Amino acid sequence: VVVTADAGADDAACAVATELAQHAWDLRPRYRTTVTSVGDAVRAAADAAAGRRPPVILADTADNPGGGAPGNTTFLLRELLDAGVDDVVMGLQCDPGVVRAAWDGGIGAHLRCTFNEGSARPLAVPLTATATVTALTAAPLVPTKGVYRNMQRHPGRCCALELVGPSGNRIRIAVSSHKVQCADDDTLLHVGIDPSAARVVVVKSRGHFRAGFAHLFGGEQVVEVGAPGVATAVIGDVDWANIPRPVFPLDEIDTWVPVVSVHGAKVAT
Repeated sequence: VVVTADAGADDAACAVATELAQHAWDLRPRYRTTVTSVGDAVRAAADAAAGRRPPVILADTADNPGGGAPGNTTFLLRELLDAGVDDVVMGLQCDPGVVRAAWDGGIGAHLRCTFNEGSARPLAVPLTATATVTALTAAPLVPTKGVYRNMQRHPGRCCALELVGPSGNRIRIAVSSHKVQCADDDTLLHVGIDPSAARVVVVKSRGHFRAGFAHLFGGEQVVEVGAPGVATAVIGDVDWANIPRPVFPLDEIDTWVPVVSVHGAKVAT
């Protein structure tokens, strides 16, 4: 906590800093992030797809390109395919190799495509599925709503695929060459996928999607999913090294005493 004060007001500044720091410490339980497990999220999606609950939007928060993630994880996609969940739309998955294969095949082509082909990285696990190319585009993206309204975005060449799961379930997925956060429905419409009629929508976004999908989903329909990813907000799941312990919120700490330091500086005029 930094408090700036006039000369001679050091005691008042120290008192304010201490009060604010203590207040923040008292509120610390509110700072612990909670998300829905992948298993529970897939069950919610299955219920929505079957009409047992209203449509849902699953936020793959840890693979959010807006937070620096590459947009290429396949954990949630694999679980939805294997669970037989139908009526799912998803994006944007970033995979230039898949996009290239789709463009080579053309609209209507049937492919055996592999996401993250050749990858040995633990968060970019390959996934192979049968797919049909349903759309291709290389146009710039200009969303009409949400935080990126009227801004030109550049996902590069894109394609839309219809993937077929082991039980015959189908997932429509938008794939881009450059990573772009799916912060609005225009990002999916751009690649020929209309989320308004889907029972399950999956977006790689942390929070910006709320403004861009507010006309389709209320807050009670949002499921923030705790799948693995480099932008995870669930920092307790990270295998930390080279940091001092104990440290909040990784460890339970019951006592803390704020220490105030006073620094003086002369401002040039």
